Amino acid sequence: SDRWTHTFTLFSMVAALFCAIFILLSGGSRFRDDNSLHLIYLLYESICFFSFYLILLAIAYYGYRTYTLQIEANQLRQKIYSKWLQERAIALHKLNREVHEDEELMKAAKDKKKKEENANPFHQKTIEEDEKFEN
Repeated sequence: SDRWTHTFTLFSMVAALFCAIFILLSGGSRFRDDNSLHLIYLLYESICFFSFYLILLAIAYYGYRTYTLQIEANQLRQKIYSKWLQERAIALHKLNREVHEDEELMKAAKDKKKKEENANPFHQKTIEEDEKFEN
């Protein structure tokens, strides 16, 4: 972006210089007087034009710089947001893994408890007696 700015500034300066020289060369026929003030008028006109052009150039550069700073700020904001999203995704992945591990542990504990209950014949007889009593 600095290269583009320098190229634009260089071309603008060359154009302003060309216009100032053109005004100097073409103005001689417009200002004919006996006191030979035409060079002063031409110099004044050239300085006015050149300063006006420099003001336009400064406004253009300020606009361009503001635009590039805004783009850089948006890119930085996007990087921060993507980093935050990545950290959030990693945290959610860890949380899901922990929940899945907890579910597996609960399922294993439930299966173990069921096996222990099925392995106890006295407990099985109690269940059968309860069912008969309910019927």
